[in-house]
Amino acid sequence: MIKPNPPARLDEDSKLIARQLLGMAMPRLIRRAIVIAIAVLLWLFVCRAVLSFGAGVRYDSLAVFGQQAVDLLNRINPYLWWAVVAIITLIAFFALRSWYAASLAAGRATPVEPATLRELAARLSPDSLKVVHWVWRDHEEPLTVGDLHTTLAELRHGRVGKLYLSREQEAALAAGQSAAAPRAEQAQGPVAEPALREPALDPTQPPPAPAGRAEPGFGAAPRTGAPAGQRAEPRLPDADIR
Repeated sequence: MIKPNPPARLDEDSKLIARQLLGMAMPRLIRRAIVIAIAVLLWLFVCRAVLSFGAGVRYDSLAVFGQQAVDLLNRINPYLWWAVVAIITLIAFFALRSWYAASLAAGRATPVEPATLRELAARLSPDSLKVVHWVWRDHEEPLTVGDLHTTLAELRHGRVGKLYLSREQEAALAAGQSAAAPRAEQAQGPVAEPALREPALDPTQPPPAPAGRAEPGFGAAPRTGAPAGQRAEPRLPDADIR
């Protein structure tokens, strides 16, 4: 039985793939950090401006609704503007999360450069390369960064051992089928040939005439224009008339 590479070698391959992924993702990570920082600063600026504006709002112009209504609005005024800040925060959060998810999807769909893949394949063990081939099933599509992420996760969760186990199970099943085939043939025995049966005769039909040679000079009675009821006599050949 072929043994897989030791865990230490697979751990080294996992670290190698992780470093390669980090190097390829570094430009996107920097860009994401800049965008998130700008979004946070913009959010803080907008929230501070809203709170500052709300602190200076007076409801004296609504005195026509009564002094009690004006006092109530002045009392709950800070909470109203904090509610506006909460709404702005939710909008900014979901927008930023949607952008971040799209950025992650775009990063995972990025194809791996052939030079980078060639360098990585030269340093990986054969078992790790088998996992890469197992992950990259559709060779009509290029190998992507997401495939390398999946390869890293599968290496860490024992995919190499599962591949070897599946091969051993397939070999055991094939051996069992090959051993069962001769036993099945012996159990069946020789195949009997079907017996030939003569066709049954219809009792309503007359028996067929025996095959024989016709006498020379006599043949079937020719059709003549004799009237019905009159027997036509056989005609002898001219050579027999003397």
